[in-house]
Amino acid sequence: MKFAAFIILAVLMIGFAAWRLCYPPGGIPRARPELPRLWSEQFYSLDDDEVERFIPPPHMVQRINEIKHYRGPFPFNGLKGQLSFFITPPEQLDPDRLTPMNRRFSSETGTIASAFGWCNDVDYIGRDLPQALEGVIVDGDWLVRQGVPMERRMKAVESILRDVTKRNIVIDNRSVERDVILVKGEWKFCPLDGADATQRTGVQLFSDQLDMPPARILSTDFTQFLGYVEGVTDRKVINEIQKPPTTNVSWSINNSGRQVFKSEEKFAALLQNLQKQTSLEFVRTKRIVPVWFIRERAVAEQPNNGK
Repeated sequence: MKFAAFIILAVLMIGFAAWRLCYPPGGIPRARPELPRLWSEQFYSLDDDEVERFIPPPHMVQRINEIKHYRGPFPFNGLKGQLSFFITPPEQLDPDRLTPMNRRFSSETGTIASAFGWCNDVDYIGRDLPQALEGVIVDGDWLVRQGVPMERRMKAVESILRDVTKRNIVIDNRSVERDVILVKGEWKFCPLDGADATQRTGVQLFSDQLDMPPARILSTDFTQFLGYVEGVTDRKVINEIQKPPTTNVSWSINNSGRQVFKSEEKFAALLQNLQKQTSLEFVRTKRIVPVWFIRERAVAEQPNNGK
C-alpha cells in the first residue's frame, strides 16, 4: 500500500514538474517555438553553391497542412500523389505556415515533364522530351535559384533526375531547324465585324468559330500574348515588330483556337484571323532555334561500358 502511494506521489511530482516546464509562472508562452521555424529555414534554403534542390515526400507537418489548405477534401484529377509544390527563392517564409512565400502550385502529380515546363520554364517548344520519359513521376518540392544561367540549371536538373528516377538522364542543348512563326508589321487593333460586343474588346484567337457565351477577356503585355500564340500553335513565335503595343493587349482564346493542330486549314485560319485583328503579318517559315534535348542514355551508349 505504501509502495502504491509512493508511485502515485512520484507520478504527481513528475506531472507538476512537466506542467511548470511547459507553463512557466509568467503564463502560457505566446511566441511560436523557434525549432520549427529554424528547421524550415534550413530545409527551404539553398546552399551558396546550390542551384536547385528537390525535396520528395514525406513532408513536414506545415507542408502537409499547406496541401490540405489548397487541395481541400478532394484529390486533383483522382491522383493519389502529393500536390506538386514549386518554389523560387529568395527563401522568405510565410510566418504562419513556415513554407516559402514565393511559390507555385500545380494541380497534378509532378513528372519529368513538369520539372521542365512548370519548374524551369522550358516549354513544349523549347524541349524535345520523349513520351516514354515525360510521364515518369518526380513528385515533390523544387527549389530553383533565380538569375542562374539555364545551362547551369539544366546540369542541376540532370543530376536530380538521375538520382530520383534511377535512370541515366542526359540533357543537352542543340541548335536545330524548326517551324516558326515570324510576326512583322505595325500593331493596329481592328475589332471583328459582326462579333459580340464583348468579343470586340480584344483580339480573338480562333480558327472557324467563336465561343458562345464569349470566352473570358484576358489582359497581358504583348510578349505574354505572343507566348499564348506559341502555346496554341506549338510553334516558336519570333517577334520582328519594330513598334510593339505600348499598353497591355486584351485577348481571348476560343475553343476552336485550341484545335488548330488538327488540320492545316484551321492553322491557316487562326493566323489569318490574327492578322485581320492586329494588322500584323504572321508568316510561317523555318529557323534555327535552340532546343533542350532530354534523353535516357542506353547502357550500350554509356562510356566505359563493361569495364
